[in-house]
Amino acid sequence: MAATSDTYSVAYNLRADVVETLGMGNSLGTSPVVQHVLTACSGTLTAATTPAISQLWAEQFDIATGATVTKDLTALVRGDGHVPNLDMTDLKVNLVRIASLSTNTTTVTVDVAAATGYNLFGEDAAGLEQITLEPGDVYMMYCPETRAVVAAAEKDVDFDNSAGATATVEVLIGAGV
Repeated sequence: MAATSDTYSVAYNLRADVVETLGMGNSLGTSPVVQHVLTACSGTLTAATTPAISQLWAEQFDIATGATVTKDLTALVRGDGHVPNLDMTDLKVNLVRIASLSTNTTTVTVDVAAATGYNLFGEDAAGLEQITLEPGDVYMMYCPETRAVVAAAEKDVDFDNSAGATATVEVLIGAGV
């Protein structure tokens, strides 16, 4: 029996609904309410969309105190070893979600790895190529097709816990052509 390839359908919605109650009572004794809807983007990505999603990886992992965990986008482990590793070589990262669990007591920094680093965040200036997550923070990003291609020279992402207790993060990365 021939092996079949994985297929994905990823729905995303980067939206904020904000209800603002202005603190200025009017002659009727009520404060005006203003609603703001900030819709950055939403949609569904598949192998047939532009950009396409042809690989999807998700994992929850721990980072020990003072440690760095490096994830190699060309050899991402999936499951308990019964599923082949995922290789994002020649693909661009289109969707990222990183969450620092609310039970963490320390910050987690996500950065370009030193030698063969992949820049998830698209900046080229030192310090702008990283994000720092406090406990409970969630970072989500959608990138149409502007990111670099994953390759042998650009493949590693560092997750750093420089202080405090062990931290747990959840990461989802979607990539395609």
